Amino acid sequence: MKNWYTAKASHGTIVNDDVVRRTRAICADRQKRLSAIKTREDAEAYINEVRAKIRKAFPLPAEKTPLNPQITRTTDMGDYTIDCVIFESRPRFPVSAALYTPKTPGPHPAILFLIGHSQTGKAADQYQLSCRMYAQMGYTVLAVDPIAQGERYQFIGVPGAESVSGACCSEHNTLGKQLLLCGDFFGAWRSWDAIRGVDFLLSRPDVDASRIAVTGTSGGGTMTTFAFTLDERLAIAAPSSYITTWQRNIENELPVDSEQAIPRLLGQGLEMTDLLIAAAPRPVRIMAQINDFFDARGSETAYNEVKRIYELLGAGDDVSLIVGPDLHGYTHAHRMAASEFFNSQFGVNATPVEPTDKLCDELRCTETGQLSDNPKWRLVHDFIVDEAERLRKSRRELSLEELRSYFANALGLPAVDSVAIPPYRMLRPMDAPNYKVGRFRLEKDDGVDVILRLVADYYMLHIPMCEKARLLIPHMDSLLEHEDMPIKDGLDVLLDVRGIGELEPSSGPQVGRDFFHPYQYDYYYDSVYRMLGESYLGGRVRDIFSAVALLRSKGCKDLTLRGHGQGAIPTAIAALFLDCKVELVAAPVSWENMALSRANVWPQAVLIENVLATTDLPDLYKALGDRLTILSNWDMVKPVFEEGVDDR
Repeated sequence: MKNWYTAKASHGTIVNDDVVRRTRAICADRQKRLSAIKTREDAEAYINEVRAKIRKAFPLPAEKTPLNPQITRTTDMGDYTIDCVIFESRPRFPVSAALYTPKTPGPHPAILFLIGHSQTGKAADQYQLSCRMYAQMGYTVLAVDPIAQGERYQFIGVPGAESVSGACCSEHNTLGKQLLLCGDFFGAWRSWDAIRGVDFLLSRPDVDASRIAVTGTSGGGTMTTFAFTLDERLAIAAPSSYITTWQRNIENELPVDSEQAIPRLLGQGLEMTDLLIAAAPRPVRIMAQINDFFDARGSETAYNEVKRIYELLGAGDDVSLIVGPDLHGYTHAHRMAASEFFNSQFGVNATPVEPTDKLCDELRCTETGQLSDNPKWRLVHDFIVDEAERLRKSRRELSLEELRSYFANALGLPAVDSVAIPPYRMLRPMDAPNYKVGRFRLEKDDGVDVILRLVADYYMLHIPMCEKARLLIPHMDSLLEHEDMPIKDGLDVLLDVRGIGELEPSSGPQVGRDFFHPYQYDYYYDSVYRMLGESYLGGRVRDIFSAVALLRSKGCKDLTLRGHGQGAIPTAIAALFLDCKVELVAAPVSWENMALSRANVWPQAVLIENVLATTDLPDLYKALGDRLTILSNWDMVKPVFEEGVDDR
């Protein structure tokens, strides 16, 4: 970045204010609806409705394939054994797990223990401690490595993916956005592993099928909740350090993994609480912590909502809340609370005693420590490649009108002629090395304002009449990307769309202020919009529509849109609906390339869910015909932008 430029993020709360405003409105409407639930029949109708919405959000496989379980190591721990197990949740897609089995005669009650965000997965000390304690109490326990944790990392050794490899949250989010392009949801993959874990427990004659519990903390608390909602064979659940409300998460700017951002449910009027309501009236204990980033205030709200529904079903005693005194995690207080809950529900008379001897160091299912080292196993990416190819072969070429209809529906775009001419505020102008910059804040009717700049050799303090204009939609910042471009005849207009340039969020997750980090603010806000059933990309297209409406009102007939890098995508989509010329610099080659690339770090905000089932960028470029000039593709101009991505 040039040292003369200091205006970045000067309007950086606009996006955050919008998602908070939208979330609060949805949740206020939901509260009115909950207040109207008065009878058992009302409660049952509401439960059935939320169940249907939740299950539609999780595209689980249509059939279960053989587990093909194998035990690779057994460790005798005295009164129980630990088996290192590999089973297949999908064909040749392995799950590494640790099975703790008491030596007392069965059948035993069982616990599906779902791991939180630990680099070492099932081998992490707090999870071993918990599983060993439960085994000593007479429970069979299956602790499952999540995808991209423990022995299941997906990007180790992948050239160009060094910043992602071995970092579980980053691997999760990278997989999530690639699955999204094919219409899949990473949370469904994680949930399916848990469901197949239940299948594995039920395949064992020493497990009591009527007494299977599920528990886990943080990301494991998330998956505990998802699995409990989706699999009725789980009799009880004790999610730890997860249950709060989405409203609290969003108000608190809490980042979430790809699997935790369930598309559309919030926009459909649901809350995190509904994931538990959908499982009613099976018993559940919510375990929170007083000093947790999963806000305990939201945990109390969730408990009260669930409790009220359970009471209407005659099961009010089957939901409980424990707020521990600690930080985030499956701490002693949570272990004791879960043990008491499991024992009381399953009729077990055993005292929980936490082991004090050395933890087991023999939990590795593989010789090398990574399943990906064995070529017989498949990675998530292998399934993505197969699905992308299947979708490409099934697509047909769409007409111009069909493409317009598709993008309008997929992105929630208004008709261009219905877009209001935005009023604007004149902001303080600024100096650039070779010219002056007028700045204006367009007050759009959707509540998300954008920044428009005018470049000239004098301060422009108004937006003048003009017959010809070029509108620049940048990769990262319109002013920085304009400075080496000669001023053309007509008006040079620079547009920072939402989340870009001066509108780059100053709120949300702040991982070193790296825009392209897979756990950064751009990813976060795109995920929140998807939960709301909105499109961040569609919002950027609407931003362009508003700027064009303003220019048209100033007499502009000869308009050129110029899109850079990630800005090329909303530019090309907008041009599909506008009468204008188009120039694209560093244009991405295709969405399919983003799905297939092992090291893809294009931001999630340029992706459309399941787009590869219908179309791809080359089809869009072709539809623009001779109005379009592609000046360069991304891989031809990698040095052009300081902050960039690699499409190889």
